[in-house]
Amino acid sequence: MTYKTAKYGGSSLKDRDQIGRTIEINRADPSKLFLVLSAPGGKPKVTDLLISAASEYHRSHKSPSAERVKQVFSDISCGEFPGIIREINSDMDRALSETSAPNYLDRVKALGERGLARLYAEIARKSGLPCIFVDHTETGLIIKDGESGPEPDETCYPEIGRRLEKIVQTNPGKRIVIPGYYGLDSRGQLKALPRNGSDTIASVIAVATNSARYENWTDQPGLGRASPEFVDNAEIIPEITINEIRRLTARGDFKMPFESLIPLINRDVPLQIKDTNHPKMPGTLVTQSRTSHPDETIVGISSRRGYTALQIYKRLANESAGFGAKVFGTIAAQGVPYAYSPDDIDVITVLIQNQHLEKAGKLEKMISAIKSSIPGAEVTAKEQSYATISIVGQMMASNLLIAGRAITALGKAGVQQKTIEKGSDIGLVVSIDPWQEKEAVRAVYNEFFPEKK
Repeated sequence: MTYKTAKYGGSSLKDRDQIGRTIEINRADPSKLFLVLSAPGGKPKVTDLLISAASEYHRSHKSPSAERVKQVFSDISCGEFPGIIREINSDMDRALSETSAPNYLDRVKALGERGLARLYAEIARKSGLPCIFVDHTETGLIIKDGESGPEPDETCYPEIGRRLEKIVQTNPGKRIVIPGYYGLDSRGQLKALPRNGSDTIASVIAVATNSARYENWTDQPGLGRASPEFVDNAEIIPEITINEIRRLTARGDFKMPFESLIPLINRDVPLQIKDTNHPKMPGTLVTQSRTSHPDETIVGISSRRGYTALQIYKRLANESAGFGAKVFGTIAAQGVPYAYSPDDIDVITVLIQNQHLEKAGKLEKMISAIKSSIPGAEVTAKEQSYATISIVGQMMASNLLIAGRAITALGKAGVQQKTIEKGSDIGLVVSIDPWQEKEAVRAVYNEFFPEKK
């Protein structure tokens, strides 16, 4: 039998009823062998409560947020499994009390995933679905420090596969329940991933076990072609490539974070995004490549506001060797990544997300450094002055009229287009005024996906 990896998000695990739905989904498909779980969802989310708990305990050695988390697990247990609940509470008290631990916050944050995975295995077992809880001390999943933060160490994937295969062989007929969000560092200490880390862990498990498919179960019917913030009931994307998702997430906010897909790149493991509450719906299939329908135009639209624009002007800059290198080298030396850089004769415009400039004096220091490295340059900053809209689809590489239709639609809607970049053969990026973001997304969406009458 070929096996699948199934990951369930917080909204699919927020209470006993939702957990029951996931158990029935698993029961209906014996090939779902590896089950990766997030922490319970809800408002607020358990992970957010645990972050607050760590801060509270540091200040006063008491934590109302931790008590709320304990209550969430107690409610899920419905008065059953008192031994597991005592262990979860004891683990929480111990992790909170060890404030001098170098990985203190990571240990506290991971309590949600670890506690729920242990409890889930017991609930499923009582429901007639044999399961075994497997922690990352057993999987051998290593988290390393990458350029952008913690990330899985892909050199450990073969060892994960060997270990899990042995666990499967010694536990025939049992599903393997694995906590998401964290792994171990090279010294064997718990180390958490950034937000959406459980999706990343599931990708790793799917690749390491050579799963036939990785299913990601959420409270949505799939990936929408546009954000529900701007378009009500947007069409669901039936199939999309990882490369297209990369284009949508690079300069726009999109439901599926690209970082969680990195382990799947160039691997023969398709991802299917499904709805826990409507399991028969097809969802969205994410693949390495796909065949486009001849009538296809774009696959989706994303957008993002919150950019500061740096404009660097110097007369005859286009004839000055190294002008661009000095600009970007100076920005890099400040430890600031840039998102987008349209240019013109004598002018380079650099868009930087505001979150990278929050530290007091950061922007002023950068401007001063650029002026010092490029004598005679004029540097101006326009804060909160740009938003971007990304229009993506692999048919844009062969049908040049698609980009023209998008630009025309924006113009008809009265959207001021500050810059237009067709740097990717499958994508178009347009910078606009942030207050026109909604109109821009709607205009492009309605051009390619008009309301059906």
